[in-house]
Amino acid sequence: LAFPFMQLAFQVGDLKAFYEKRTEGAVMHGAAAWERGSILVGKAAHYMLLFIVPCMLHGWVAACVGATIYMMIQGIALASVFAVSHNTFTNKDPNLLEVDDTRDDWGLQQLITSANWGGRVGCFFTGGLNLQIEHHLF
Repeated sequence: LAFPFMQLAFQVGDLKAFYEKRTEGAVMHGAAAWERGSILVGKAAHYMLLFIVPCMLHGWVAACVGATIYMMIQGIALASVFAVSHNTFTNKDPNLLEVDDTRDDWGLQQLITSANWGGRVGCFFTGGLNLQIEHHLF
């Protein structure tokens, strides 16, 4: 039931992280004013295309219904990609995760708890998000 709202949670989290200059587990150091400005421009363009343009063309009700459907479908798609990328029995093995050699090694934890899948087809349909090991490391 929560998966359709995942995209909304990401949007709220993005804005919160932007204004607090930190995200869970990391502080954003050294972002230039133009870089922070580009985030605001991108977010403004996103919301304009998602809400304002459809509202001007089709009215508020249709715009809100369309945006809600879009966000719910995107949330389900993200949850599906994340589930395949993180929830396999090989990357939940406590013998790998909870031993002294690996517990405190961030990079090793990223390797162990992520999975690549789908090959070229997966890359095409997810824009490379199926390469979770690389996504987490870089």
